[in-house]
Amino acid sequence: MAIKLDSAFLKPYFKLVEIYQQQNKLDLSNKYLSKMIFIDSLNAEAYSLRSINFANQKRYQEAIEDFNIVLKLEPDNDYLYFVRGGIYGFLGNMELALQDFNKGIEINPKNNQLFFVRRGLYENFLNNTERAIADFKKAADLGSEEAKSVLKDYYGIDYPTNE
Repeated sequence: MAIKLDSAFLKPYFKLVEIYQQQNKLDLSNKYLSKMIFIDSLNAEAYSLRSINFANQKRYQEAIEDFNIVLKLEPDNDYLYFVRGGIYGFLGNMELALQDFNKGIEINPKNNQLFFVRRGLYENFLNNTERAIADFKKAADLGSEEAKSVLKDYYGIDYPTNE
């Protein structure tokens, strides 16, 4: 007979994690997140928080490993694809970064101006100018002032506002 875990049991751990994160004591925060994951191996929030801690500690491979796990638990969480894509990009793996941005846009196409901006920046880095401009225009259509600035300042395109 399996024992059902009461999620309230983990609340004190989450409070400790929050305190240690605020104090920038990420090793201690990770210690409690790891305990939470040991107790509940399907705790997506604990994996997500630990992956962000790892990224902030420049422990990128560990961050990606945790993101891979949490994305199996929450495959429709577009934000996780955005963050993991950013890590891939930071590590110079633009193709994996673009795959993650594409997946995030696929999950949530109407509310992802950040994905379009970031993907546009990476497309530009890869000299895919037409794709980059298309992404910046889409982000501008979704309300991104950053995208409008990039279009104007970098490409000389005075893109109209949605007003």
